[in-house]
Amino acid sequence: MVIYCERAGDGFWAEPLNTVSALAFLAAAWMAVRLLRGLPPAPGGERRWDLVLLVVSVVAVGVAGFLWHSLAAPWAELLDLGAMLVFLILFLISFLSRIAGVGIFGTVVVLLGVQWLMLQTGSRFSPTLMNGGVFFYPAVAVLWVTALVATVQMRSGGLPFLVAAALFSVALVLRNVDLTLCLQWPAGTHFAWQLLVAAAMYQLFRGLAGSVSISLSKRQQRMGTST
Repeated sequence: MVIYCERAGDGFWAEPLNTVSALAFLAAAWMAVRLLRGLPPAPGGERRWDLVLLVVSVVAVGVAGFLWHSLAAPWAELLDLGAMLVFLILFLISFLSRIAGVGIFGTVVVLLGVQWLMLQTGSRFSPTLMNGGVFFYPAVAVLWVTALVATVQMRSGGLPFLVAAALFSVALVLRNVDLTLCLQWPAGTHFAWQLLVAAAMYQLFRGLAGSVSISLSKRQQRMGTST
């Protein structure tokens, strides 16, 4: 399946830059784990399962991307897209609960709305449009909305979400022009898409981790005031 500029033949290493750059997601996951370990202890030993699952999903994106760009098999492409979708869903669940303050019912409504938007986009436009990048346009819109909400709710604490939305937007442009720039840049630009998306994912995790610290700080202040 030759759909990227860098792939000019068969073989496991036919896309060396695309394959190796997928490991950036593993680096992002490692940095996220360090950030998670550095958070203040949760009251009552509360487990932060949403953040743990988010880290696991970043690892899954890296593994799926490595398989897709090395094997170029249809099942690997589905795995790659599926891993990205799982990350988006887990991020939204965590964001809606920790920052937006949305309950279970509201979270379900938002998730169904995002799924509907992605399905509508997929059905109305060709999957080859923008080199397959059209699938990610709803995700960009969602990231910008969450960034605006986080900025209102957390002020300066919302900066990582704004950075993530900007990084993902630039990354999508680079993904879209990958085949267009083949003559000028034979290596393509898809590897840059992966590097920037990995950085965006880490920024999203930073934002969520920051909300945890802010929440704990406010709780301690309330307890201090009450005493």
